[in-house]
Amino acid sequence: MELLTLDTDTQNVATAGSGQIIGFRGAGDVNSGAIGGYGDGSNGGIGIWGGSTISGLPELYVNNAGNVGIGDISPGNPLEINTTNKLGSSFTGTAAGEGVRVTQTNYTSGNYVSLIESAYDDATASASVRIGAMFDGSGSSLAFGTTNSYVSGITNTAMFIDSAGDVGIGVTAPGDKLHIKDNAGVILQGDTVNGWGGYIAWQNSAGTKLFNTSSYDNDNSFYIQDTDSSNGVKLAQNSNSWASASDVRLKENVETLTVLDRLNDYRAVSYNFKANPDKAQVGVIAQELYQIFPELVDVGSFDQNETPALEDTWSVTYAPLGAIALQGVSELNARTSVINSATTTEQVFIDALGNVGIGTTSSAYKLQVAGDVAASAFVNTSTGALKTNIQYLEDQDETDILEKIQNDVNIATYQYIFEDQENPLRLGLIAEEAPTEVLSTTGTGVDIYKLATFTLAGVKAQQTQLDAIEVRLQDIEDSIASGVGESTGIVALVTQWLEGIGVIFSENLAKFNNLAAAAFTVGSSEQPNGITLFDEVTGEAYCVKIRDGAMVQEVGECTLAAAENGGEVATESAPVLTLLGNNPAVIALNANYSDLGVSAQDAEGNDLTITLTLNGEAVSDIDIDTSIDATYVVTYTARNTQGETTTIEREIIVGNGGEEIIIPDETDTTATTTDTGVGTTTDPVIIETTEETNIGTSTEEVILPEDTSTDTASTTEEEVVETDTTTPEETTTATSTDPII
Repeated sequence: MELLTLDTDTQNVATAGSGQIIGFRGAGDVNSGAIGGYGDGSNGGIGIWGGSTISGLPELYVNNAGNVGIGDISPGNPLEINTTNKLGSSFTGTAAGEGVRVTQTNYTSGNYVSLIESAYDDATASASVRIGAMFDGSGSSLAFGTTNSYVSGITNTAMFIDSAGDVGIGVTAPGDKLHIKDNAGVILQGDTVNGWGGYIAWQNSAGTKLFNTSSYDNDNSFYIQDTDSSNGVKLAQNSNSWASASDVRLKENVETLTVLDRLNDYRAVSYNFKANPDKAQVGVIAQELYQIFPELVDVGSFDQNETPALEDTWSVTYAPLGAIALQGVSELNARTSVINSATTTEQVFIDALGNVGIGTTSSAYKLQVAGDVAASAFVNTSTGALKTNIQYLEDQDETDILEKIQNDVNIATYQYIFEDQENPLRLGLIAEEAPTEVLSTTGTGVDIYKLATFTLAGVKAQQTQLDAIEVRLQDIEDSIASGVGESTGIVALVTQWLEGIGVIFSENLAKFNNLAAAAFTVGSSEQPNGITLFDEVTGEAYCVKIRDGAMVQEVGECTLAAAENGGEVATESAPVLTLLGNNPAVIALNANYSDLGVSAQDAEGNDLTITLTLNGEAVSDIDIDTSIDATYVVTYTARNTQGETTTIEREIIVGNGGEEIIIPDETDTTATTTDTGVGTTTDPVIIETTEETNIGTSTEEVILPEDTSTDTASTTEEEVVETDTTTPEETTTATSTDPII
């Protein structure tokens, strides 16, 4: 290689416009190329020639604007290339092309090679857009990159064409010829010249167009049409169903169908496709519909292959089923036009089971009326000839029904949801709450005939009970009449009878000849007390008490001690309260309750005024709700002129009292009495508990058992059993010829 030689001889440059050039020669003094001025006289530039012959137009030219031309001496852009065609009519193959080639010198499978890229500004080092190639074992791919952040360089592979020619937009591994992945979706926009919007044509493998999908600007609809647009469907904007082409101008051989009789064989089914077992569907079976309306079925193959190919599958055109249904309704209306209404709203409906509804479309019975029915009589067909499995109720069955009427039947007032809320309230039962014996077969209605018979059975059972009560009352009246004059009051009668068996009430004390008690309580933890006993020899009184766990005795009768809680000391002048009636008072649900109250007197025997509280609240009279299981506590308080008060309580238990209540068996063998006194009784006589809180005395309930003796002429020593239900496991029996006070 020799040094450059400046040769101003232009004899070898025959092109007009060339000026001084610098030539380059290699070995053997052979020209290798040249560079020099080149222009048209007014616009100068630099030209570069290559080869041994320095003549003609320069192969590369840079004009005075800085534009570069390759094979072009008047480039209008920064880079222009003019060359003869190399590839001809074949794009593929091994022939070299005319464009720029970028080749990597260190190939690694999967690496990208940038072919062309650009930055948004000449001061930016990183590219903002790029076209590149990727070479791997399967071939070459072309990638197009963009950015959404200039400072981050290329951020997105906007489009990718793989070695199979599949195009991915938003995805670098396209699954088909065109694979688009983007949350925003795809937009097809047509021109505004003919009014058509986005348009896609569908062809078969031979290139024949079969149908197209498109949108139309004039009606904002989406169309699916065949090749000549004479048949197809459209979906209008803001619509939720397809519209089929049905223009009479496109039709011929139009005939009216008769479909109602054929619809009797029609079957709608629910199902799921085998490929999608979790998705329930509703429709028809193509092979079944083919027997009724073959016009709606595209027939496939008749083989029994469980998984037929797509072209062998039977299919149904569902849209015409709507027209068939409308025609069926029209024919049905013609058959039922005899049913008329004064309004435009149908009032009588007959369903597929033959059930008739008046004012309702969903009759659960042969005739169901949504409203009132007026008739001069209602007859329930009840001849035995129409019945089977006849069984008659026993007395116990009727008793059970009466118990259900008392406890389980709730009478309600109500209105139906379909009636005017200004109508008067109705009175009746709620089916879900009523006894099952009176319900209809569906369980949602009350059978009036059953209800009347149910009530009749309860009336029979109640009458039986009333007859038994009448007999018992007569027995009591006869018993009383046999022992005492009829003009004597019942309290006096009972008192006289008790005195006859050795039980005496006087001066607020109860005296018994003999007393046997399962448990006996004297005083309380707040006001401990003792028992007064009289010496058999001297007759002196001794008070027997328990002190520090040991029994002690004091001379003299027992007196009350002050309450530990600071309450007042009871005195002989304190008011005396005596409960009248049972305590606790146990009554049945829905029974009437009248409180008998108490007697209240001061030390001189004067009556005192009583104040009442019910469950802790002051009341003027006792009024309780007996419709629910509950327990009530009535507190009676009397105050004398000295300001001393006495309080006593009564417990009223309704039903089960809201909790389990165990009532001792009145036939307990531990509570027996041998009685040969006056008269006979059929039930025990109960003398109620008297509790006098402030004077510290407690007279327990005494139960006088049933007298089974028929001897009215003699009286023997009584044994009275007193039961304290608070400590049933402790029993104390006291037997004495003298009364215990």
